[in-house]
Amino acid sequence: MKMPSIYVNDPQPVPCDVCGDFMGYKYSDMIHHHYTSMHLPDGSYEMGAYDDGNNYYRKSSTPFCYSCNAKLKFKLIRKQQESV
Repeated sequence: MKMPSIYVNDPQPVPCDVCGDFMGYKYSDMIHHHYTSMHLPDGSYEMGAYDDGNNYYRKSSTPFCYSCNAKLKFKLIRKQQESV
């Protein structure tokens, strides 16, 4: 039997094999992010800020159970632009 595939924000198609429930799913993406630190002339820290953009190293297609963290038996289809 072929493993089901869904888009992000679609309903969970199969229950978790471990807890047996439809508690939802989660996934983890690896991203590269920049943080800029600003310092006063005396060297003391003034403030910092994260940049506005994210560079994705890898978009995950493996979902995990929101409740027990078990790997779920379906795949996520990832689009270029997603709204979460």
